Amino acid sequence: MPPYSIVGGNPAKVFKHRFEPHVVDKLLAIAWWDWSAEKITENLKAITQ
Repeated sequence: MPPYSIVGGNPAKVFKHRFEPHVVDKLLAIAWWDWSAEKITENLKAITQ
């Protein structure tokens, strides 16, 4: 399944995408899931905009 997509069913089917493709590219590029909790907290405002 594509990253940041909403899926459901059996077999799984993509219902929609959470973000535009350019936003997904940026999220994947920064790999925020590898950040420390401190770094996430410091950047929370930017992440949630």
